Amino acid sequence: MILAGIVIVINPLVFSDFIRRYTDKRWLYIAAVVARLVIGVIFLLSASQSRFPATLTVIGWVIVAVAVVLFLIGHDRFKRLVVLLFEKFAHLLRFAGVLAIAFGVFLAHAYLG
Repeated sequence: MILAGIVIVINPLVFSDFIRRYTDKRWLYIAAVVARLVIGVIFLLSASQSRFPATLTVIGWVIVAVAVVLFLIGHDRFKRLVVLLFEKFAHLLRFAGVLAIAFGVFLAHAYLG
């Protein structure tokens, strides 16, 4: 998370170009759903071993809910959502990178600190 955030802060085009290039590919949609589902479940299963079990449980459920919503909207609406988000919020990619770094630091503190 920290490394991804650093890459996005330094060069947000790396991320945005990748997403734009592969948005039409079904594998990206499947990866987006599966990754969120897996990460959400990992948070749910490991939250009790962290410094912030309630917070990480809520985050886990939110991530699982996002996975379910993405699955339910399907690939075509997912593509339209990605395009819409990039049109509206592309100028905030560096800020999103900073948030990713902050979240990575929080996770490191929660599990390792």
